[in-house]
Amino acid sequence: MFNVSAFDYDKDSGDIIGFFGAGADSKEQSFKFASPVKGTDLASTLVQLNAAINAKVKADVHAQLSQKDWSVDVKPVGVAEAITVADEVFYCRMVEEAIPKGGLYDVLDSMSEMLKKLIDHVKVEKNQAEKSIHDARINIAVVWKRTIAKLIRSHCMNIN
Repeated sequence: MFNVSAFDYDKDSGDIIGFFGAGADSKEQSFKFASPVKGTDLASTLVQLNAAINAKVKADVHAQLSQKDWSVDVKPVGVAEAITVADEVFYCRMVEEAIPKGGLYDVLDSMSEMLKKLIDHVKVEKNQAEKSIHDARINIAVVWKRTIAKLIRSHCMNIN
């Protein structure tokens, strides 16, 4: 799910305290671990790093999902991929709630508006990592809009 490009070290102790994701600028703040990873030997260090990265990503995904409202200019609470996971869950929830009520047309209109806002937000200045995550959010929104349109079309075919 997440590609690490570099690690962040404590200059005094030499412990690994965080990581930078692919596309991140090392001048920016790293994603900090809950507790430092102390390197003893390569095998145990790799196991500890894997566990620390997984814990950080999981915590950030949960933190992003806890934000109830969808926003075009959402700031990541941590790992940027958490935003795309939260978008997927948000869109899925929209569809699941609309199907029993027969409100897929309203969801399609909402998706069109969300996609328009995301496309308009391209004009806002972003660093490379923010541009990548924004592009991913647009792609996800397009896929969901097409999926909702297909659901409506298939439902209309069943009515005939």
